[in-house]
Amino acid sequence: MSVMWLGPVQNKRHGQGPFYACDPCMRRLEDRVAEFAARRDFPACNPRPGCGARARSRDGPDHPSI
Repeated sequence: MSVMWLGPVQNKRHGQGPFYACDPCMRRLEDRVAEFAARRDFPACNPRPGCGARARSRDGPDHPSI
């Protein structure tokens, strides 16, 4: 089975490692990205409580926070 290298992945606890996906997994990932991008308004990230990050709209800083 062929796989595609997607890039490095980082984790605070375990450091870095390579990130690979097979064709079926790539299709699922691409579908999820397309569904996410099709939403009219979505947060730039999904911050965990206490991490200090704020969710932002894709419309930019002038758009109210979600």
